[in-house]
Amino acid sequence: MSWFPRSTNRQAGFTLIEMIVVIVIMTIMTAVILSNLPAFRSKTELDLIAQEVAITTRQAQVYSSSNRGGGTLSSYGLHFEITPNAKSVYLFKDIDGIRAYDSSLACTSNPECVERFDLRGGIAVAQIDLCQTTASCSPSPSTDILFKYPEMEADLGGNSLVRINLVAQNYPANVRTVNIWSTGFIEVK
Repeated sequence: MSWFPRSTNRQAGFTLIEMIVVIVIMTIMTAVILSNLPAFRSKTELDLIAQEVAITTRQAQVYSSSNRGGGTLSSYGLHFEITPNAKSVYLFKDIDGIRAYDSSLACTSNPECVERFDLRGGIAVAQIDLCQTTASCSPSPSTDILFKYPEMEADLGGNSLVRINLVAQNYPANVRTVNIWSTGFIEVK
């Protein structure tokens, strides 16, 4: 008689081959997920920045229609520009009434600058299109979008639509467009 009795019942379990197959499948799935993570983060950051640009535009619209700060009736607007270092959007108060932002001064020394919003995460303004109609657009290196007190409509310099194209610089295929219509409608595509 042996010290270890033989069992007539075989116990079910995983074989070594089955365990290796499961580990290989999990490794492949993890590698696929992790390889797409930077692109996913970039797309998510771009979506967030595009929404922030739309909200900032709405903020200028509300400031203008409510005469924020009281005193003299002033218009508020946004300034966008395309330069290698243009990583900001400026919310400004049109103090001098010329319907444009004086971008020659830094925001800290410019009395018109209300707030500077920095585009972060490798996001930049890639293109600004000024459109007479949705079919006839022309690119521009900069633009000012102005909301005149007390109206909610946007002064787009005689255009009916301004398209602000934002791009993730690490993934140029990731593009979001913020459309600002002269009627005051703002959308993100």
